Amino acid sequence: MRTFRFGEESDLAAITAVEAEPEVARWLCEIGRNWHVLALVDPAQEHILAVDEAGAVVGFGVLAGLRREDKEIEVRRIAVSGAHAGRGHGRALLRELVRRAYAVHGARRVWLDVKVGNDRAHALYLSEGFADERVETAPFTEADGSATELVIMGHRPGLARFGAYLEEVVVDCHDPWRLAVFWSRLLGGDPVEREPHWAYVDPPGKPRVAFQRVPEPKSAKNRLHLDVFVTDIPAATRAAELLGATRQGGVVEDEQGAFQVLLDPEGHEFCLVSGALDAPG
Repeated sequence: MRTFRFGEESDLAAITAVEAEPEVARWLCEIGRNWHVLALVDPAQEHILAVDEAGAVVGFGVLAGLRREDKEIEVRRIAVSGAHAGRGHGRALLRELVRRAYAVHGARRVWLDVKVGNDRAHALYLSEGFADERVETAPFTEADGSATELVIMGHRPGLARFGAYLEEVVVDCHDPWRLAVFWSRLLGGDPVEREPHWAYVDPPGKPRVAFQRVPEPKSAKNRLHLDVFVTDIPAATRAAELLGATRQGGVVEDEQGAFQVLLDPEGHEFCLVSGALDAPG
């Protein structure tokens, strides 16, 4: 079982021993105690160690750029001892570094570089959501005098890299077909009953709104509701009421625009909004 902890000066011997291994050092740039001493005292960097059950250091990573205003944080170094390779330590360490970058330091983007030819590391980074951005020639050379080329890779939070988009909003209810008919008349589109406990409507140009039957009745205010943009709230409110909606209070106006709260036939809150599309409700 591995755990993670912060690196300290007392760990320098173990850290430098890992990066001095030939199969580790060949893929790194500057190595040695002095590099890590400077990083340890830099408030914009942090060392994260992966340790085994006995407390031995099996690998380490360094995050940098923690004070950057643009919140672009670098995985400046990641290394695992050859004696512990092939056991998932590198992947777990990378995930912990990325997690800390976003969850602890509020990163907007995480990036790293990898030497051209380090195919194993490159494949790992790709599998963990990093993408190639460009290739740069480093301002130093390899031991044989050849140029060092680095692939710059970037990672961003969220699901966009998986092709994610909002496909549908699902509403729990007692009578799916009744609500599908109501919302189809409100927003357009044809109601569809996929099966007795599930119906939906596809409004023109908008995500699907689906309704699923659940045994329990609605008992409290929605924690999630739909905002429907309209050009004329009073007129749209009257039209919605003709379809079976119930008005709740009056039109509310603020610096963002205006909104009117209504209930659908089963009491689910929704708002007609005008002005800013993110008007509160």
